[in-house]
Amino acid sequence: MPVFGNLTTMSLPDLLQWAAMAQKTGVLEIERNGICRGIEFRKGFIGACSSDDPSNRIGQVLLSRGKIRAEHLTEALTRQEQTGQNLCVILIDLGALTQEDVARFIATKAEETIHSLFDWEDAIFRFYEGATLDSNLVEVSLTVNDILLKGLQHRDELKLMRGIFKTSGIVLKRSDRAIPDELMSNQLARRILGQIDGIRTISEILLHSHTSEFLAVKLLYRLHQTRLVKIMGDQPVSSPTILDPPEPSFMPQKPSWKPPAVGTCPPQELLSVDGIADSPGAEIPSAAPTLPGENGPNAEIAVADRLMQRGEYGAAMELLGATSRAHPGNDQIRDLISTAELSFVEASRITISPDRIPIFLKPTEQIDKANIGPDAAYLVSLIDGKSDIKSMLWLAPMSEMETLRALQRMVDMELIALKDPADLHQDLDAVPNII
Repeated sequence: MPVFGNLTTMSLPDLLQWAAMAQKTGVLEIERNGICRGIEFRKGFIGACSSDDPSNRIGQVLLSRGKIRAEHLTEALTRQEQTGQNLCVILIDLGALTQEDVARFIATKAEETIHSLFDWEDAIFRFYEGATLDSNLVEVSLTVNDILLKGLQHRDELKLMRGIFKTSGIVLKRSDRAIPDELMSNQLARRILGQIDGIRTISEILLHSHTSEFLAVKLLYRLHQTRLVKIMGDQPVSSPTILDPPEPSFMPQKPSWKPPAVGTCPPQELLSVDGIADSPGAEIPSAAPTLPGENGPNAEIAVADRLMQRGEYGAAMELLGATSRAHPGNDQIRDLISTAELSFVEASRITISPDRIPIFLKPTEQIDKANIGPDAAYLVSLIDGKSDIKSMLWLAPMSEMETLRALQRMVDMELIALKDPADLHQDLDAVPNII
């Protein structure tokens, strides 16, 4: 039966060591702020890893490392949509990757996914005995001891970086010092250095870096320590990053929800962590959670429900997002957020059809000065007058909902227009050359 709890009372290292020592086979799910990551154990070893965070998709990781080009990813995702094949297998068939590339990068991605969890101190966890992740995932073989060593180092490094960068709203500017050749020869370093202009915040720099937030912040920290960049000030944070950990919050004593089935594991009733002792050979972790109760944010839920009934899904998501951060274990909020996001996406598809092509209505210099937010600013870099919205959804390190909201915001501000491909050639000459 599933085991559930909260990382505020049972740490991730305790969970990983318990699974390794008991030679567990199953899936450990860890969820925070709507993002869920899964670790599959096979007799105590880590055999696969998954994440529903858009920026953590394998295509995004390969793109950020410079292993594939955007056109490779677009072609591979088109074929995957048609055939259902594994993305890495398609990229190998296209000649964009080798089998060795895939094995190396999948292992690196799995390690980075788990390392990032060492900072999720207020997350929910669920362990499903005997469950498996998606069979299409590329397998890895990682030991818990190696993960613990590197994960704790990751946490300590992040603590140092947060000591300098108190918020991702900090604005950085390059100093007059010459950039060393070793940095200029590094593709990631050149890309990040190109984003540091004394105007962009760290949050915006991370979005444009096309790599994991941890690696990008680590590079920014190194640049600051060597006095190649300096802090100019800070601005309000619109898109939180790993530099902006959420405030710890409490979870319900006995969740009324049933978590979704994982892989081949059928839905089952929840069992508290005390039930770990029922498993043969298992040792009870040293910090079994006892979770305080809460009454639930009924007023906020009622307001969000009325907003959704009026079709104001964006406003409902804003309210529910803030409420969820204060009450991350509330199953009703989770359900409402999912419903609001799905409803927003469905409603948006009427006016933001995936085959439409965004074009600029104003010069990019004017758009850069508009208060459009980091998500929309990133999408501006993808608009070329030829790529459709489907391509942008694939290439952007954001969810479909976040991408559509950013596009709709720019449409409402009359910064861009969404053209039908069949009509685009008819009025292309009428659009000024402002790109």
